[in-house]
Order: sequence, then C-alpha cells, then structure tokens
Amino acid sequence: AGTVSALVGSPLELIMIQQQRKGGSAPTRIANIIENPANVGRGFVGAAIREALWTCGYLSIPPVVRRTLMESYPETFDTNDKARIPAALLGGLFACYLTHPFDTIKT
Repeated sequence: AGTVSALVGSPLELIMIQQQRKGGSAPTRIANIIENPANVGRGFVGAAIREALWTCGYLSIPPVVRRTLMESYPETFDTNDKARIPAALLGGLFACYLTHPFDTIKT
C-alpha cells in the first residue's frame, strides 16, 4: 500500500521541492520537469521505500504496543481505547525513525 502511494506522491513532492528550490509556479515547474522525461521518476525509489516502511511501521507497531500495555498495566489500560493513543504515538515515532533516512535521500 505504501509503495503504491508513492506513484502519486513522488511526482507531487518533486514539483513541491523544485518550487522550493527554484521558485515559480506549479505549472512552470511541471513544464521544466516534463522537458526531460527521465526527471519524472526522480526520487521515486526513495519515496517508495519511505512510504512502504511508514506503512509497515505504523500499521504493525501500534497493535503490538497496545496489547503489551494492556497485559503489563491492566489497571491503567483496561480498555482498547485507553491503550490506543499511546500505542499510535509510539508507532508513529517508530515509523518516523525508520523512514527519515529515505526521506532525506529522496529529497
């Protein structure tokens, strides 16, 4: 799922990054990128890896953390709802650490 989202996200991020670096409007940046068809795929591999790792990290870590919290601290986390927020925060943090190097490479 994450890798597939890079098909849309990578070209859009390329346009945004080119606007930040060179200024100009989105149509101008799109025209500059399309001048050389090889430019359209720039950053795709880094974006695809980043999105795949983000999806894996964020979808797999919170359920494990939620279950561990409920088993280790049943008096505090007596329902799924109470354990869901800290589990999601830890899952997001873990996914950020996984994806940061690939985000830097992509940019």
